[in-house]
Amino acid sequence: QGGPLDLHQYHSAIGMFSTLLFLSLIVGIRTLSFQPAATDVDKCFLSSHGLIRRLGSTDALAAVLSTPPNAEAAEFIQARKQLRSSIRGSHERLHEFIEHFGQNPRGINPWLS
Repeated sequence: QGGPLDLHQYHSAIGMFSTLLFLSLIVGIRTLSFQPAATDVDKCFLSSHGLIRRLGSTDALAAVLSTPPNAEAAEFIQARKQLRSSIRGSHERLHEFIEHFGQNPRGINPWLS
């Protein structure tokens, strides 16, 4: 708790495509991908998959920031819930995978067959 990486103390996170965007999304604060003048393929995994909003201008960014942080569109809220649900228990699944793989000296991975 506390410190610059305690994301709970912030209402928004803005970036282009960084790990911080993933963390802020998981924590549940408003997360925005700011890609000024970008017109080509969206290079941010989160916005390209509809999990967060992609903004291409300072006017668009200012407009979003002038709204309350909890005023996100329903589709983003639902997508975030789905993401959080899909990663719930991932630590246990990863641990189980590593334990199983460690007991398999030939490196055959039955999880991927």
